[in-house]
Amino acid sequence: MQTETITTTKTALQNLKVEQHPTESISTDVIALAEQELRDVITGEVRFDNKARSLYATDASPYDIKPYGVVIPKTIEDISKIVAVANKYNIPILPRGAGTSLAGQTVGEA
Repeated sequence: MQTETITTTKTALQNLKVEQHPTESISTDVIALAEQELRDVITGEVRFDNKARSLYATDASPYDIKPYGVVIPKTIEDISKIVAVANKYNIPILPRGAGTSLAGQTVGEA
């Protein structure tokens, strides 16, 4: 059963279309619009408060870079919707695991 779930998740993620956009500063108005839309369309957690942003600003490296927000999907459908909203508002996505990187791969303005 677990193998089927992993295979389904992997296939769903491979089929997502991610558009590449040039990185530039994103206005707080755009971030607020994306936050509200995410709250409306996903079942997972949407955390754009300062505390959550601070908690996810670091890993095991010396870097401290606050993300625009933190979104924790509950379903595969959530992931698809998160990518769609990020593309719509030109907001980069930075996947995060346990935050144990020593080189800063899990932190960034995303």
